[in-house]
Amino acid sequence: MNVHKNARLTFVRRLEMVKDIVEAGLTPAEAAAEVGVSEPTACKWLGRYLAEGEAGLRFLARDIAGRPERIRALGRRGAARIRALVKGVKVDLEAPLDPGGE
Repeated sequence: MNVHKNARLTFVRRLEMVKDIVEAGLTPAEAAAEVGVSEPTACKWLGRYLAEGEAGLRFLARDIAGRPERIRALGRRGAARIRALVKGVKVDLEAPLDPGGE
């Protein structure tokens, strides 16, 4: 699910994309077009995958470690908005995650 034009893909989709390049023989341009990212982005992710394996596609820890100044506390309005959006939603924290990563 691409929430907005600058949204990053999930880890699973990034992994599928680079495997399409490495294993299925797609060009970076073809794989990028399939998932809606630019060719340079596909090449960047492919390079990370080839250099670091799957760990190279997990950005959150890298972003937190590399740019801690970008981490901000959630404001009251933001927290209230989130509460309103999830009000009444039941979540089973013990349930396994969706293997599709979406």
